[in-house]
Amino acid sequence: RQGAASGGLRIAFDQNFEAALCEADRAQPTPPRLKWAFAELFDAGFAHAFDISLMSGERVGGGYGVAVGRVFVIEALHFHDASARGAGLAALAHALEGRGFQWIDAKRLTPELAADGFDGASRLDYLGRLKRALAVEQVGAWCAPQLAEAA
Repeated sequence: RQGAASGGLRIAFDQNFEAALCEADRAQPTPPRLKWAFAELFDAGFAHAFDISLMSGERVGGGYGVAVGRVFVIEALHFHDASARGAGLAALAHALEGRGFQWIDAKRLTPELAADGFDGASRLDYLGRLKRALAVEQVGAWCAPQLAEAA
């Protein structure tokens, strides 16, 4: 799927989930049982990998997460530099919005994610947003060449 915005980045979904697990593991080790669980979620259509690359094909980052309803929860994220992270997260947001997702969540709010537009929420607000977003389930592989140019 091609996006309308252009900015020199592309995002591809579910091209190589195992490679996404391994690359994220280099940045922050993940216990083997948890990697196995994410692989099972991928096979069931809930976990998804994303690769961010320049238009030339050079990979600049990516990660993986779990889709629940209309929420995508980033489990692991890796980028080669801060500018690639910001543009890559914008590409991810643009592509997910096109798929009907309402928001992107992350396991923890880091200063880097805050700088890229993520914000915290009270528990009550979070649970309310989550309840609304879970009203629609989206399960299945995100393949076929689902590439989107990023903002």
